[in-house]
Amino acid sequence: MTPTRCLLHISFACIVGILSLSKLINSDYNTPLNATKNSRVTIEMINPNSDDLGSLCRLPDIGAKTAQNIINYRDQCLTIQNRNLPFAEISDLSNVKGIGPKTISKIQQYITLTNIR
Repeated sequence: MTPTRCLLHISFACIVGILSLSKLINSDYNTPLNATKNSRVTIEMINPNSDDLGSLCRLPDIGAKTAQNIINYRDQCLTIQNRNLPFAEISDLSNVKGIGPKTISKIQQYITLTNIR
């Protein structure tokens, strides 16, 4: 085997090793709620009445903008309308810009609606 070919094999092995390691390291971070790990489904209930932007972004099809819309709507309900529970029913999420029936059907299994006071 020539030195050039040997160097090519070593370089390839290093690249494969680095890619495999980075995938292993990053596998637990930013895991969506519906992702599986070791054949188990990770389910964490999210409360749109109290959870923060990061938690809301973990819902399927909910990005940072829609999550912020949920928080803005929630804050508006709490301050202007003086409601104890901005989202009393799952269908109340349809009042938020960017959330329609399809999104509600995708996220409803991950939503819990409890009082925040």
